[in-house]
Amino acid sequence: MRIDPGTLPPLDPSCRITVAIPAKNEAESIGATLLAFSQQRALDGSSIDPRTFEVLVLCNDCSDGTADVVRWFGAQSRAPRIHLLEASLAPSAAHVGTARRALLDVASDRYLGAGRPRGILASTDADSRVDHRWIAWTLAEMEAVDAVAGHVEVSDEERERMLAPMRLLYDRERTYRRLIGELEAAKDPADFDPAPRHDAFVGTSFAVAAATYRNAGGLAPLPRLEDQAFARRLQRIDARVRHSYAVRVATSARRVARVDGGFATFIDDLAARGERGESFPVLAARRSIAESCARAALRRMRKRIDDSGDVARAMSFFRLEEPALRAIVSDAATFGEGFARALDLGTPRSYPDEPVESAIAKLRASLAARKPVAPTLARTASGAG
Repeated sequence: MRIDPGTLPPLDPSCRITVAIPAKNEAESIGATLLAFSQQRALDGSSIDPRTFEVLVLCNDCSDGTADVVRWFGAQSRAPRIHLLEASLAPSAAHVGTARRALLDVASDRYLGAGRPRGILASTDADSRVDHRWIAWTLAEMEAVDAVAGHVEVSDEERERMLAPMRLLYDRERTYRRLIGELEAAKDPADFDPAPRHDAFVGTSFAVAAATYRNAGGLAPLPRLEDQAFARRLQRIDARVRHSYAVRVATSARRVARVDGGFATFIDDLAARGERGESFPVLAARRSIAESCARAALRRMRKRIDDSGDVARAMSFFRLEEPALRAIVSDAATFGEGFARALDLGTPRSYPDEPVESAIAKLRASLAARKPVAPTLARTASGAG
C-alpha cells in the first residue's frame, strides 16, 4: 500500500533525516513524542540546525484528536518541519507494519528522487520519546554504516512505577539482551559494530540509508514484527548495521496491546508472571552461542581462511556435509544470503528454551572464558540478574 504524498512540500536541501511515525489514536502521547524533536541538541550540547531533519506522521483513521495535535505542533514552527499525512487503511492492512512501510517508502522516494542515496530514513513510535541527542547520534553513527539500531527502554518514570517483581523480570530481560549483544561482538566481531553493543532492531528506533532501504526490498508489509523481518533483509544484503547504545529512546510500558505479540504483549506477560512469582523463558544460551560460532566459522570459510575447526563447527551446527556447506558459501551473492540459505537447508540442532536466569549465567560464563573480555557498559540496570 502506498499513500499519496502530494501535500508534502519539496525536500529541504539541508534535510538529512526523515523521521517516520505511524499513529493510531495516540492523542494522549504523541504531544510528548513531537516535543522531543523540538528539543534536539548537537553532541556537544549546542543547538542543532532544525532544518537537518523533518518528521512525517501518518494518522491511520484516527478517531481521537491525534491529527489535531500533530497539526498544532506543525504550525508552531517551520523547523523542524512536522508533516501530517492521513489515511484510512483497509482493515486487512490497518496495522503498524503497513503504516510504517508507507511512510518509509515516501521518505525513500523523496531522497532517491533528489539523487541523495545516503539520505537517512528513521523510525520511532507515537508513544515514545527520543533522547535529546537522538538526531545527532544517528547522524554520527550513520557516517560509517548503512543502518543503525537504537537502544530502546521503558522510561525511568514507568520503570519505577512497575511493581518490584515485574521490574526485576524486566531488568533481567535487559541483562539477557545486553549479554547476547556482547556474545555476538565476541564470537563474530565486526569492525563497524564493536562492543559495547546490543542485539535489538525495533521500529521504535532505527535508521537506514535510502538506497540501502530500497536494496533490501523495504519494510515487509506484516501485521507485526515487521522490524525484525526488515533486520533479516538487511542481513541478507550484508548491510553494515550498528547496534548503538548512544541512540536512545524511552518508550511506553503500557499493557494494553495495539499489536498482538508486540512490546505491550510482552510487558503484560511480564506483569502477570511477576504477580505469580514466575520467571520467563528465553532462547537457550547454548543455541545462541552455537549459532554465533557457526556464523563466524561460515564467514571465515567464505573468505577462504577456514581451518578444520571452522568446518567442524559449521557442520555440527547446520548439520550439513562439508561439500554442501562449501557450495552454499561460494554460490551465494552475499554472506548474509549464504548464512540464511544454510539455515533453511540445514537442520540446526534444537535446544529447548530455558529460564532467563539460567541463560544469563551461561552467557556470562561463556564470555568470561574469553581472554580478553569484551568491554561492557559501565552502568547496567540495578538488580538485573
